[in-house]
Amino acid sequence: MAIMSNRFARVAGTVAMVALIGSGCSSSGVDTNGREYFHITTPSDAVEAPTATSGTGTVRAPSASQPSTLPGNTPETLKIGQAAIITIDGTEAASLTIASVQASTRPADAYGSAPQHGYFLTVRVRAMALPSYRNGFDIGPMDFYALLRSSHFEEGNGNALDAPGADRELDYATLNAGESTSGTLVFDVPAKHGKIAYAPEFGGGPIGYWTF
Repeated sequence: MAIMSNRFARVAGTVAMVALIGSGCSSSGVDTNGREYFHITTPSDAVEAPTATSGTGTVRAPSASQPSTLPGNTPETLKIGQAAIITIDGTEAASLTIASVQASTRPADAYGSAPQHGYFLTVRVRAMALPSYRNGFDIGPMDFYALLRSSHFEEGNGNALDAPGADRELDYATLNAGESTSGTLVFDVPAKHGKIAYAPEFGGGPIGYWTF
């Protein structure tokens, strides 16, 4: 819901996520001083993500003068394959999608190690800087983590680098206007179902989750 990013100097203002959240919902919240810190518009008010095929909703962030952690902050929750628009300082910057999540109990080849925790997760990510965004959009594996049974798992943990797809891992990149990238994230986890969190803020908490 309310989103704030302090990862980079140019991202010191607000960050918002536009998610595919279905139709017809509208919601808002206020902080302890009575100021509005988020608002979810109806689809008719929202800006559609590039890959959307249905209505969208908009999650607005607090202004730069408000604290980065506000009461009731709730990350947006999406389904696998749904896109989010990430906005920086009030400007729509990039489209981000967790395209697929695959679980395996076997390494990529006969020479690899089995998962320490029971399962490998191979997560495919797609990102594109919007053609209108000129400041560069930064992305990399450390922007994500897996959350399963309330346990936090960093990308590449355990024996995850032996997981299928680890050789196509998402690279660190600064995407210029119109540029895109894709790649995998790999995790070593105890279950086949959970959440992939997008948390680019270095301590600011996740902006959103994709459930699988």
